[in-house]
Amino acid sequence: YLVSYIVIVNWTLLQVTVAVLLDNFVSATAQSEEEDRMQELEDNPVRIVAHSLDPLLAVLVNTYDTREDLTMRIHGLFDIMDEDESGTLTEQELLIGLRGLPVEPHLHILSDDLDQILEKSHVHREGIAKDEFTLMMFGQCLEYAQRRMTDVIKLNS
Repeated sequence: YLVSYIVIVNWTLLQVTVAVLLDNFVSATAQSEEEDRMQELEDNPVRIVAHSLDPLLAVLVNTYDTREDLTMRIHGLFDIMDEDESGTLTEQELLIGLRGLPVEPHLHILSDDLDQILEKSHVHREGIAKDEFTLMMFGQCLEYAQRRMTDVIKLNS
């Protein structure tokens, strides 16, 4: 009787031990894979361009120090795009200027995208003044920041 009792107890304890070890191994593997995935995301962030101006807005939003600095950067953009130095931008100048900016990834802005931006910003289409352009870009920067915050909230939930 004692021998059969020892065999049964040892067999049962062996099964329990294997089950606990296996469970710990699976949990540790899953945790390690999750840590590796998070490290990979940190090392190689996915560039999802949700809006045609996002690459430009990312540079503007992530590099300015003060409101005045951001304003000066936007004025610099305006001056680059105002090829005829008239003090206003036509839709064509704006479209060509935005497409020609050296940002990564490259801006692929369509006329329809520009129409939506201008309509939302209530900008005069026949000639966009520097102040109007600045307000339009401030609005776009604000929308970009809101989109990024929404993305972060979704990622963390």
